[in-house]
Amino acid sequence: MPSLLENRSIPNDHAHYATLLDAVSVGYFCLDRDGFLSQYNSTAARILGIQPFQDKSTMHVSSFDRFMGLGLAGDFEKIISGGTDFHRKDTACTNRQGRYMTLDCRCTREIVENVPVVVGVIRDASDSHTGQIFGSDELEILTHVATALSSSSDLNSILRTILIATTASQGLGFNRAFLLLYNSTNESFDGHLAVGPESAEDAGRIWAQLDVQGITLKDLLINDEAQRSQSDEHLTEKLKRTSISLLTSRTLRSLLGETQWTIVDVEIVEDQPLKELLQELECEHAAIVPLRSPEGVEGILIADNLYSRNPISDDAVHMLQILANQAAIVLKQTQLINDLKARAEQLSLANQRLSESQDQLIRIEKLSVIGELTSAVAHELRNPLTVIGGFANLMLKSNCSEGQREYLQIISTEIKRTEQVLDQVLDFSKASEGKRTFVDFNNLVEDSLSLLIGRLGRQDLELPLKKTIVELPICVNRDQISHALFNIFKLVAEELTPPFVAGVETKTENNFATLRISFTPDIAEHEKLIQSLQRMFSERANSQRLSILVAGETIRLHGGDLTVEGTPE
Repeated sequence: MPSLLENRSIPNDHAHYATLLDAVSVGYFCLDRDGFLSQYNSTAARILGIQPFQDKSTMHVSSFDRFMGLGLAGDFEKIISGGTDFHRKDTACTNRQGRYMTLDCRCTREIVENVPVVVGVIRDASDSHTGQIFGSDELEILTHVATALSSSSDLNSILRTILIATTASQGLGFNRAFLLLYNSTNESFDGHLAVGPESAEDAGRIWAQLDVQGITLKDLLINDEAQRSQSDEHLTEKLKRTSISLLTSRTLRSLLGETQWTIVDVEIVEDQPLKELLQELECEHAAIVPLRSPEGVEGILIADNLYSRNPISDDAVHMLQILANQAAIVLKQTQLINDLKARAEQLSLANQRLSESQDQLIRIEKLSVIGELTSAVAHELRNPLTVIGGFANLMLKSNCSEGQREYLQIISTEIKRTEQVLDQVLDFSKASEGKRTFVDFNNLVEDSLSLLIGRLGRQDLELPLKKTIVELPICVNRDQISHALFNIFKLVAEELTPPFVAGVETKTENNFATLRISFTPDIAEHEKLIQSLQRMFSERANSQRLSILVAGETIRLHGGDLTVEGTPE
């Protein structure tokens, strides 16, 4: 049935609840702090004589109460201030459209976003559809449940509200209530939440305590945390160990269809899986109602009177069905919210990956341009350097003074060092032209080490390699990574060994293929090692720094990183 809900400051739970009450011809309405109707369902609109899109000035409590004579307008300030609840029963009246009714109405105050409002339920007692189901007590239950539902957004708290209204003597009066949720993966109902005493002695103690304290249903629902007991926790733990498959239970499969609810006796029930579940929960005579949302069944609610032995009436189960349907709506709403959150996280991750891909493409383009530029510059520089170096060497072979020879030797040495830097630039430029392929990281590291040892020709060089047992496949430009690894090993060999001893190890860390070069110096050499590393990575070490910069940029281009870290060892 369509609803005439105006959602201003009232939570969606109330909107769902109001729509649900429409199905059983119970009106729901909410008055704001100034006494204007801020929300109402179709049934309330029909009873109060409200028309859709009616002018707000005619929707004040005094406007419709003047025709109906409930006395709600006169008591409004007392209700909104929290001084009293409002209750009228079997009040004969006529609404502004001339319709004669016998009304039952209950109102109470609640706080929404720190603002007091009045929540009310109303029904026409002369309506044959509701006359046999709803009495004054039932309306009071619905009013307090509506109030409690709006005060929490936590799923378990909302579900406990339903179960407490089911089991409280001030509510439906069942002794125990069990909530099982539908598991679509296993096609089963799995235990989730339970409320009720563990034994007859426990039940007697709890009921006697509540009677002495004079706690109302409203108190129970709003102050749920203070009323929670170990019995509820133990019963919930027991329930969570239970599950029943839809594939084997004929009775529960029927609840997925048109069946609204059923009352079963464990002694005569023929459905064996259901019988075993009830026996596990020690249920002898129980009501089973489906949690039905517009999208389907979300679970089942089982309630019994194990300790009081009171018979289970159809009217009580009908009310239980209304509460169960409300729980189903909340469950579905929570599921949709969680799905939206998961989808938002997926989109956020996709956007992050897209941004990273774009950054990587930009870096690749930059690297390509840098490669072309450095190659051209290196070739242009090599020619004059060759000429300068050649003339310097010729002059060294001539009869020149010792002072001139010293200067010429410096020129020749610096020319050779510059040519080495140009060789590194050209090697990187050539490596950047290759494509990416899958290679074994272990083999790549081993080949780079072998190439280094062969080129340096040092007998004292020791860089022992410890590889992983399994392959470490990576998708890289092999020439680029080999060039980066070679330059890192070359710096270590030339600058740090000796005096220090290095160890090389490959491993997997956080799904990354990792190369770790470790040093374990003596205490006396610890400070010396730190100084050597600082010298290698300082701005002043130009040629060394260029090698590190090129190697680091190459590794980062492939999604990795180059870091230096220290430990006390």
